[in-house]
Amino acid sequence: MYDAPITRGLDARLSRHDIALREIELLDPSESPRALARLVHTRLVHALASFPTSTKGDEENDAMHRQIALTNALLTLLEETKHSGATQDDRIALPGRRLLAVRKPAVGLGAPVSPLRPELPLSSSDLLVNGRHDVSLGRG
Repeated sequence: MYDAPITRGLDARLSRHDIALREIELLDPSESPRALARLVHTRLVHALASFPTSTKGDEENDAMHRQIALTNALLTLLEETKHSGATQDDRIALPGRRLLAVRKPAVGLGAPVSPLRPELPLSSSDLLVNGRHDVSLGRG
């Protein structure tokens, strides 16, 4: 909660406390993009996880379909925001898929082989302590 942007809800709760008991400062413009993005990230993960799974064949109400629709709606909003860098190419293609590897062409009679993937996704920000039994970025 500390160092987080003050939301309207938090502001209302803080207003019930003596002003001498709270320490507040304006957001630093150099840090605000990351602070605001963390807030949106938290709310977005909650929203995306809230879609219930549906019965097979009900594509319009399928959780994945609804998650992608919400994500694409947000990306569309960013496209309309000047200098956001977002384009139509950033929208998620249906059905929802993820890239696991791009293989090099096989040499001779061999078959293309995917490289070994790390145990910890490269997009993860989990703490690595390099213990002998801890998850590692690569296999040695």
